[in-house]
Amino acid sequence: MKHYVDRLIPTALNYCRVLEWKIDSTGNPNRYRRGWCDKHGFVPKNLVTVVVEGDAMSPSIEHGMSVVINTSDNAPSSGKVYAVVYQGAFLIRRLYIEIDGTIHLKSDNPDKKSHPRLSIAFRYREVLQILGRVVQAQDNL
Repeated sequence: MKHYVDRLIPTALNYCRVLEWKIDSTGNPNRYRRGWCDKHGFVPKNLVTVVVEGDAMSPSIEHGMSVVINTSDNAPSSGKVYAVVYQGAFLIRRLYIEIDGTIHLKSDNPDKKSHPRLSIAFRYREVLQILGRVVQAQDNL
């Protein structure tokens, strides 16, 4: 049995500063086997896909790749890749957490001048919305 996961497009922040999405009707939803979901402990209704724009996560995740986001996994774990909203922007970044609670958003791109690390002190954590953990990235060959 296969499960269909909608491909979404982040559109804008609403008046409550929550990211709104629309279903990408120009592309096909991604299909995943029930066994894959079960093996990884994913609930299909909590998965969404997004097409990556930009090279901030290159070479790990390239522009145009499709990523699967598990929206039920939004408690940050150091070194994992997450979809987040920070200062009104939708970002895919690797999160690192310091002992004092500071969260660093890092790109994998070695060009740190174009893609600098963003740091959020613990007392300002509410400005960061963690949408979910990126659990798969795929590209067309």
